[in-house]
Amino acid sequence: MHSKLSLVFLVWVACFSWAAPRAYAYNCQGRNDKHTAYRISGTIHDEPSTAEFGYRGNGLDAPKVSPINGTVFDWWYFDAATSSLSSSDLSSAAIVFYTASPVGFPRLINETTILQATLSGTWANGTAFGWEDYPTQVEVEGGRFDSNGKWGNVGGWQSREGSRKWKVQYGKYGDDIYGSMTFNAIAPPHLPCGFPNPGDTEAIMPHVGWANVIPAADAHVVVQINGERMEFDGFGYHDKNWGDQPFLNSVRSWYWGHGTLGPYQIVFFDALDPSYPGSASEHFSAYVARDGKIVSASCGTESAIVRPVGGDDTYPPTVTSEIPAGYSITFTDVEGKTMWINATNLATSYDGAPIYARFLGTLQGGFVGDEQVLSGVAQYEQFKMSL
Repeated sequence: MHSKLSLVFLVWVACFSWAAPRAYAYNCQGRNDKHTAYRISGTIHDEPSTAEFGYRGNGLDAPKVSPINGTVFDWWYFDAATSSLSSSDLSSAAIVFYTASPVGFPRLINETTILQATLSGTWANGTAFGWEDYPTQVEVEGGRFDSNGKWGNVGGWQSREGSRKWKVQYGKYGDDIYGSMTFNAIAPPHLPCGFPNPGDTEAIMPHVGWANVIPAADAHVVVQINGERMEFDGFGYHDKNWGDQPFLNSVRSWYWGHGTLGPYQIVFFDALDPSYPGSASEHFSAYVARDGKIVSASCGTESAIVRPVGGDDTYPPTVTSEIPAGYSITFTDVEGKTMWINATNLATSYDGAPIYARFLGTLQGGFVGDEQVLSGVAQYEQFKMSL
């Protein structure tokens, strides 16, 4: 298989299972979005890459970079945590599918392939776990708001009913290392600035793309590792990121997260590029949904302001700073009101020191001027790339 990301068209049998390649595009019955499939080998390509940063009206969750050379990255991220998140129940899981080299994305370590899948999370007692594997070839199919991935014999994902029902898997049921997530999406997808419309930007910051296909979902999770088993219902999430140059060249730091606050589902992004402290070096995205509808979505200046609180609250964070106790999050315009949120860390669900950490936490918040205080739970992360 040629190492370049090659475009082929596949027929999705009954819209949900892989079949042999066919030389035409197609529409599944009952769906008006064309599904395009891609095959990607593990070889690190040596040709220049091209990345998509403007939404074309289809393929929101499809591969965005072609070919995958040694300096770019493209990944699909899925996570879930228990709805009863507390100090006595810290159950969580994340499955990530990468196409990148360690130069493209510094959290990877295998220099011989661009293909990797990971399973990580925390048991109910907060103990972290993590596994990784490397397929030789993968196939990804993208429709309008849905996608399907086959990561060799390592795992993959399938979506159903457009983009509402998803199944994600690492390993096979009965294996010593196995994880699965079943999602039922409860909030509409979005790009950095709002609901996806043709021509909208996909760039969360210069040279970095972001598409949030599932901002919130009801989730069911099963993890089994060497005889230890965890099963829970909770809140799920799926997005993808990509870039046309090394991650280190694009990002100084970022805070991202998602969760529930009372009846609301929230997603936030507050990132700094390497030009900081330049006037346009901070980049924002705010998303709030309720009852299956978007209440607020914006990439405007200071639309979602995130700052560390307690512990080591150095801002901007550096590779030598420690983790904070939590974060303050401000959505500056939710139907004309300011929403304030305090996130308090309960556990570190992934420790990628010194540049990365993902946390489980509780939320307290509400609207400025209102007496009602809402509560919730969240999963969120920080990158810190600067000395």
